[in-house]
Amino acid sequence: MHGRSRDVDPVAPDPTQARQREEPTEAPGVWATRMAIARGEVSIEALLPIVLLHPGERGAILHVIQEALGNAKAAELEAAYLAQLPPDPAQELLAWQPTEVGGARGQAAWLLRAVELGWVDAHGQTRKHLRAYVDGAASVESTEGIPSPANDRGIKPKREVGGGRGVYDVKLGDAPILETLHALVRNHVDDSYARRHYHAHALFDLGTMLRRDHGFGGSRHTIGEAIDLGGMNFETVDDVLHVLELLPEGRVANVFPDNDDHLHLAVHGDAFELGLPFQGNFFRDDDNLVVAQRRAEAAAATDATTLHAEGLSWGSTVVNVSTAQKTSGGWAWSKPAGKAGGRAAVSFLVSKALREKLAAMMKA
Repeated sequence: MHGRSRDVDPVAPDPTQARQREEPTEAPGVWATRMAIARGEVSIEALLPIVLLHPGERGAILHVIQEALGNAKAAELEAAYLAQLPPDPAQELLAWQPTEVGGARGQAAWLLRAVELGWVDAHGQTRKHLRAYVDGAASVESTEGIPSPANDRGIKPKREVGGGRGVYDVKLGDAPILETLHALVRNHVDDSYARRHYHAHALFDLGTMLRRDHGFGGSRHTIGEAIDLGGMNFETVDDVLHVLELLPEGRVANVFPDNDDHLHLAVHGDAFELGLPFQGNFFRDDDNLVVAQRRAEAAAATDATTLHAEGLSWGSTVVNVSTAQKTSGGWAWSKPAGKAGGRAAVSFLVSKALREKLAAMMKA
């Protein structure tokens, strides 16, 4: 008589092995794509949700599609994905040709849009001036310093606002600087995209653009040919070199020392004029005419009655000279004047790279 066989329980599955079979060992989007292909779900309608759910894996997912289904399917999926994205404001900005709107008005509108998107910043007064161009205004108000009596040319402010400052009217014209600024900011956006920096970032501020400059009898700023670029403060030579690379093609006619916190950019005729920061990264302190005057005073003999000094002076494209006469109150220096046949200010630049770049642009 045969005995009844004992029931044998089946061997329980190893839970670790089960998890290994069920859980993906690669990125979830890639794993989901492989599973969809294995199930035969290879339509764009089936694959697109995976890419939309895992946008960070788009490149890897497309590679899987390319290997399994071919280049055409990968390209079709990529196009479908891009079509689902919201419009890129930067691309809209690049596609906008402001001249179609009409000269300065269109260029000002384009720049205001660039400010809104964060590709450039602008001082409050400059924003108002850009808006005035868009609105077709005949003039704008400029708040600036009231000149000293020595520089008073009989132009009184509309009103004083305190702190030695007043409000003046500046007429609006064609403003050639707007065309240059449009090209400069546009090139910044293009350059950023070429470097795969897709997030808007302002490289510099649009500082003072329009002002009366009554103490000088007017200037490039008065007729819309100049702007002071700030924001990055142009503390290094690399800052300036980068902006020079972004400028539209053109010749540099003049280079001179300017305020130490900005880059003065002017366009006159077919050429640029550049005012570089008058500080140690660009010009040596020892080359400053004011420093040379103090040095001459310190070295003066006790019986000296006349002193001479030469060096760089604010706003001058060449080395300046000055003479001092001894008075009961000390030394009285004459107004700086350009030295006949003197060295150009650009030759005093500390940076060899900047000297060479500007030399090439001055020959263009």
